[in-house]
Amino acid sequence: MSKLSEEDRRLVEKLESRFRKHGVGLRSAERSRFNEITCRLYELEHEFNDNIASNKIKVLFSLKELDGLPTSFFKNRKVQVTEAGIMFVVSADDSDFTQIMQLANSSNTRKKMYNACKSMCPDNTGLLQKAVALRLEKAELLGFQTNSKSVLSELTAKSPQAVLGMLKEIKEKLHAPLSKRLAILADLKRGDLEAKGKLYDDLFIWDRCYYEARFKASTNDHSSSEISSYLPTEHVVDSVLDIYQRMLGLQIKKITEPTSVWHSDVKLYEAWEANGNSFVGSFYLDLYPRKGKYSETMVFSLRPGFAWPGKSREHPVAALIANFPKSTAKVPALLDHENLRAFMHEMAHVFQNVCSATKWSILHGTHVEEDFVEVPSRMMENWCWQPSVLRQVSAHYESGEPMPECLINSVLEGGKRDVLSIYLNALFLALYDMEINNSSNIVDVDREFNRLSREIVRIGYSNIDLCSAATASNFMADNDSRYYGYLWSEMYSHDMFESRFLNEGVDNEYTGWEFRKQILQPGGSRDSRVSVAKFLGRDPSTAAIVKQISQIC
Repeated sequence: MSKLSEEDRRLVEKLESRFRKHGVGLRSAERSRFNEITCRLYELEHEFNDNIASNKIKVLFSLKELDGLPTSFFKNRKVQVTEAGIMFVVSADDSDFTQIMQLANSSNTRKKMYNACKSMCPDNTGLLQKAVALRLEKAELLGFQTNSKSVLSELTAKSPQAVLGMLKEIKEKLHAPLSKRLAILADLKRGDLEAKGKLYDDLFIWDRCYYEARFKASTNDHSSSEISSYLPTEHVVDSVLDIYQRMLGLQIKKITEPTSVWHSDVKLYEAWEANGNSFVGSFYLDLYPRKGKYSETMVFSLRPGFAWPGKSREHPVAALIANFPKSTAKVPALLDHENLRAFMHEMAHVFQNVCSATKWSILHGTHVEEDFVEVPSRMMENWCWQPSVLRQVSAHYESGEPMPECLINSVLEGGKRDVLSIYLNALFLALYDMEINNSSNIVDVDREFNRLSREIVRIGYSNIDLCSAATASNFMADNDSRYYGYLWSEMYSHDMFESRFLNEGVDNEYTGWEFRKQILQPGGSRDSRVSVAKFLGRDPSTAAIVKQISQIC
């Protein structure tokens, strides 16, 4: 090992660790039990998800109960004739659930929908309970006290203590903005009840989405369509690529007549060094929906980069797949601000692949620790909240004028409002995940779910307990003890953005080159904590994410 290069040692260590985590180093009897547990966990996950898929829960509502829902909600919706009259059939899928929780004017309607959806699949609680016990046994076979200690040993966090320390600090800092927001929502509900001559009871969990939507509507002076009119897709794409090429010291060339595209909508680009003398890699953009196309937004590494013997390189190829709105007969393709955020986020993944320069393909690009994969992309999301960047990427599709200050301010204020809900949800998921996976004893998964819900969200439940964990399929998937990753990535990304780019300029080319050199180029060839420390000149801290929390409005 001492004779190997740093990257070669990293490769050997990673592969050996991977083998050990799959039980290869165990004695025969232990390995046999380890494999039994692995197979049983997959069976439990399949059974859990199958229960959800086959539980076609339907809730019946009268037209009066659905007051507040738009006409589009009723289009082609099934009805059922009952003794109470004609009732509309509502499913438990995310679309129906979200619309009712945000738009139904009746608190009783929202409660009925919430209780129905969160009481599904009660048998799944027992399956999750079994999975937690098996994970613990599996970790113990590998010599760890808890499942979380086993999982985190290979990630940048290294230990449950580091994760819990960060989560505790974020929880404490969220207390004040959450108290302020809950008081606002309670006042909105109180006003509604007083207008009807009723007494205020409490703000319940099924009220929150409804009054959050009301609060945002009351503080937003501009519609999403107004903002979209300043974000024509072609202009945004060209502007974002220009930002990236200047930031990373690249020259991006669009191939005018590519022969390797799989559809006429697909565009091919090449990345060269800024001087144009050295080829770096290429990428495809497939941005618009079509029949049969993958429905999510995601970056695929079509070919990782690596070094051939003799030091010639295999250059990387990546593809960004999205489903942004297409143009119409009257209006060109336009993005809303969320689309802009998603595009800048995913383009960072593209350049994680394109700019990485490792010897081994298995260490290339996004093949970093799982809790670091999203860090570059989270950091680049900060660009879409900068007034100078919003002016640069915007151009009204008719006048060509950049986004005016009033719209920019509306975008920025809306972002500050949304952070609270995002962070609260991430905090709950992370704490629950650690609670059930970081114990040497078996934890009651349903009781802990309800306890933490009350503790984190701090909102009324009307003395009901629901088996909400029974529909949370993500906790059954093979990503246990990893839900802290969102906030962990936020901690790293905000620290890098605040400490370097915000202080030195979001368009500072030297800072951008340092980011490429220290963060993107090494990929997984070294510990990502080392990469961050080299970029920052110190170990990362929570100061920047705490500052963002303090700005929540």
